[in-house]
Amino acid sequence: MNDFKKVHSLLTAKDVDDKNSITHTLKVISEDPIEIIDEESANERVQQWSLQKNQITKINTAFKTFRLYHRMILIDIYNDINLIAQIKYPNQINKQRSFESKIICTQEGITERSERRLKSSAKRLQSLIKAGITFSQIIKTGMHVSHFETEEQFYQKFLATLNIESIKEMNEKSTARQVVNSKTLLEMDLSN
Repeated sequence: MNDFKKVHSLLTAKDVDDKNSITHTLKVISEDPIEIIDEESANERVQQWSLQKNQITKINTAFKTFRLYHRMILIDIYNDINLIAQIKYPNQINKQRSFESKIICTQEGITERSERRLKSSAKRLQSLIKAGITFSQIIKTGMHVSHFETEEQFYQKFLATLNIESIKEMNEKSTARQVVNSKTLLEMDLSN
């Protein structure tokens, strides 16, 4: 969830001078252009333009990350609705699922087919995040929320190509290395 924490800090920071705040980003983007009257002001204007470009990229990534995160947390909502459905319709799985679907469809103004796509895309995103893939990695591949709404056969081809197990193993090794490195650093600090 590190990606989300970065996005959250960007979106919620109040201090205009905080270089990671959305307020700072919007201020940089909306500044009046520096008037070019000589070589120095020309350099400053190019620097301003470059900084604006960087801020736009940062905010674009933040919104893409939040959009993926927002879809993924739909699973939490489904789980909460399912708790109510289990009480209302004990031992009746089809009625429980219908109850979930009806609530989502009514609130979102969508069809059952669209609701199934929402739910499946949320599950798919959650499984990738649990496997150790970050939102940033998903964004860097050019994927959007809608890519996770695809039919099951295409998603399975995607997963086969992705090789989730090797990613999990790689992340476990990386985590183990981080723990060892942190422990080594701690031991070095204590010995000094």
